[in-house]
Amino acid sequence: MGTIQTNDATRTTFAVTFISFVLFFSSLSKAVDLDSDFEGMYQIEVSCGKRNLRCNPERVRLLDRLTIASSGQQFGLTVTFSSKAVGAVIQTVFHAEVGPDALHISGSAKPMSSEHPILISYFDFTLNQRTGDITGTLIDPVVSSPYHFRGRREKVAGDIERGSAPGRLAAQQIAGTYHGKIGTTSGSLIVTVLPTGALVGSFSGDEKIDGGPLVGFYYFSGTVEPAKGLLHLNFLNPRFFTTGKLLMAYHVPKSGEPQFAGFQYTAFAASDAVFVKVPETNES
Repeated sequence: MGTIQTNDATRTTFAVTFISFVLFFSSLSKAVDLDSDFEGMYQIEVSCGKRNLRCNPERVRLLDRLTIASSGQQFGLTVTFSSKAVGAVIQTVFHAEVGPDALHISGSAKPMSSEHPILISYFDFTLNQRTGDITGTLIDPVVSSPYHFRGRREKVAGDIERGSAPGRLAAQQIAGTYHGKIGTTSGSLIVTVLPTGALVGSFSGDEKIDGGPLVGFYYFSGTVEPAKGLLHLNFLNPRFFTTGKLLMAYHVPKSGEPQFAGFQYTAFAASDAVFVKVPETNES
């Protein structure tokens, strides 16, 4: 069997290439996570760039909401641009990327179907760690010049009063049935830990129609954030082809049953949420 002869230059090139690959894949394994305090809804104002001669100022002003939600492995960090003024989602971008400083977010829209055309091709924005305000740009498929936008937080996780058991919260601890409200809709929240360890849940409104709840949500995935005493439950909004989230802090009062308090949001809508645990009964 023959041998491959290599000189010093070849060995050096190989070593440099190998190290580059190692560093590249190491960077992939160290993905930066967004601080959950920034998750939620923002009011935004969009303006035409100086070179954007085809921009319609009246039209871009309709784009007035932006939501950020970490939606599990299936959808990643989800960013949705929408218009509360007309009740429509403009663009949802799944698997948005967080920069090394954990304050810069960017993403490119992927085609979903002919019913969901791409209206925003690319966006990037930066979060102000102190104020929570955002500034950024976006590009649509027709006009190459960017639009500029700025915004302020409307309802974000960082505004939720922290729970009374941070650092000790576990999924098994919060599993069970709760009763309360999302906005003005009263109903039951069930939090379940599957045998796999995955966290799921459901909400069923008290008002019924044709034998089922008039309002209901299925939370396909969830996480517990022990350090902040927060529960994250993710759901799909099929009407607007985006995701939503129920974000609440866990409280253990001195007397009475444990409870959650926070809010639920999706696209351009956000509602306060509060639930109290239903005591378990021993059935003979």
